Amino acid sequence: MNVTCLILNYNDPVTTESLVHSIHDFQSLQHILIVDNCSTDGSYERLKTLEDDKVTVIQADYNGGYGYGNNYGICYASEHFKSDFVLICNPDVEFEESLVKNLTEAFPHNPDASVISTIAMKPDGTRQHDTGWKLPTVLSYTLSASIIATKVLKLDQYPSDYFMGEGLREVDCVPGSLLMVRTKDMLQYGMYDEKMFLYCEETTLGYKLHKHRRKTYVLLGNQFVHHHSVSINKSISSVMKQRKLMNDNKYYFIRTYLTDKKWKLFLSQVFFKLASWENRIIFKIKRV
Repeated sequence: MNVTCLILNYNDPVTTESLVHSIHDFQSLQHILIVDNCSTDGSYERLKTLEDDKVTVIQADYNGGYGYGNNYGICYASEHFKSDFVLICNPDVEFEESLVKNLTEAFPHNPDASVISTIAMKPDGTRQHDTGWKLPTVLSYTLSASIIATKVLKLDQYPSDYFMGEGLREVDCVPGSLLMVRTKDMLQYGMYDEKMFLYCEETTLGYKLHKHRRKTYVLLGNQFVHHHSVSINKSISSVMKQRKLMNDNKYYFIRTYLTDKKWKLFLSQVFFKLASWENRIIFKIKRV
């Protein structure tokens, strides 16, 4: 099977170089494709020096965010490498070759699978909370604009023991930090919504695949380390701006994919505005 590792870079050549060096000799990867998202720090020229028979470095037409950059890379891997699978990775992850092999080998046994991810660990050895989540409803995604409501209600989460044990667990959505996708399914049913920038693209992908009865799984008994938000903080340093962008994308998802009923959209928009004030107050308190 032909597998390409796709790494999206933006102003972070040191982290990207480190990942490339750590996985370069993996026999289970036929290609490593770096997509530079129009960095402003000379990343593209620096990363081009990594090119060899296995590593290819290209540059997107413009910085369209996570979704656009990965779509660009998936199309390139399909056209130029004829890749059966693409392992999408943030630059700020660490993983062993055994993970690549186990993800690749899981697909033939699960022909309904379009996406398979695994357990994301923090650098301190504890598990990240967002291993996988359920597709939101209009109500749950609206409420999630509130930091307090999200923590109290545990919106769209699976039970705490759902990701224990071995084998595959079916989920609706997985994080974008590391996932393997079936290339032809992405091109036919999925692809990221390029109107989103950095947030909620994973939920939209899960929605598209679920709509076409394609499955997303988490492979248990495997893991990778994610140095969370290193890449995001390179693009948007303000936590408040990150939160606003996330909520803007949530509302976009609601009105684009979940409902066109005006009264639902009106109530949702009102709540999002109220939540923005709550967010500001909470972040101010945290700074104090």
